[in-house]
Amino acid sequence: MPSTLHIQTVRFDGDGAALVRMVQSVAAAVTELRRRQPHWAVRLAVGDAGTAEDPDARLDDTVVDQLRTVAGDARIELDVDPFGANLGHGAGQNRLAARRAATADGDVLVVANPDTYLTPTCLTTLLEVLGDDTVGMAEARQIPLEHPKPFDLATGDTPWASGCLAALPAAVFDRLGGFDPAFFLHGDDVDLSWRVRLSGRRVVHVPQAAVFHDKRPGPSGFPDPTAEEELQGMLARLLLAHRAERPDVVDFWTAWCAEHGSDRHNQGLGEFDRRRQAGELPATYRAALGVSAEAVAAVATFVGGEYAQHRF
Repeated sequence: MPSTLHIQTVRFDGDGAALVRMVQSVAAAVTELRRRQPHWAVRLAVGDAGTAEDPDARLDDTVVDQLRTVAGDARIELDVDPFGANLGHGAGQNRLAARRAATADGDVLVVANPDTYLTPTCLTTLLEVLGDDTVGMAEARQIPLEHPKPFDLATGDTPWASGCLAALPAAVFDRLGGFDPAFFLHGDDVDLSWRVRLSGRRVVHVPQAAVFHDKRPGPSGFPDPTAEEELQGMLARLLLAHRAERPDVVDFWTAWCAEHGSDRHNQGLGEFDRRRQAGELPATYRAALGVSAEAVAAVATFVGGEYAQHRF
């Protein structure tokens, strides 16, 4: 039985033409993959979360027709799922994953942002890395703005993998329960990466697997966050600190918000406090995974507000 490559992306309020370009790049990468490994069956799932004005808004029929043509020409099975709501990244990816048939041995899941463009060898290279059964998650290198988190130059080991474009054995994703929907927009990839590592598998950065991510630097050299990213980014930091049982990190960000935070940062802090008082915070890693405090401390690192010591 051939292995199946399940590729998923969640589109919200985006440009239909950009999504078509993304799928065209997937088709090219799948063609290159099959040139070397003809056995792969490929399914592409697109979650349509509508727009900010209308969650029920759907992709134009002309865009869907273009997607079906591109996918069909590359022998990719396409599924477009109108959510009718903005579920967030993690919950949206989980919904798409739940629509898969029972996972067979060797199946691989790739999660990707819709504003990406894969290089032709991206998928082939990631799948080669996943051939090592010690690897539980492998991420592509983002261009033109490479992420500054560290990785081992010899092994590729990295503290966490970005959900911009990452591949996992489908069985690993399923066994871990996928993304935690407590993280709406940010931090869900960090959380999943930490759970992969706490389960005993490695998370690997793969520089040879490149993906263009449509981001532009601001004056700081990094993309300027949107208001929603400020809110969700702060909430994610606090949720990760809670799961890792790091009240000192929660206190640090609480004080930071009081002195430096924008209205949206403080809204994120307020949502964290609301969930804490309502008993709605996710379980800690120790409670959820049955791991030791020492294991959590070794994986769930916090350095100057980041989740690892940055290279630059």
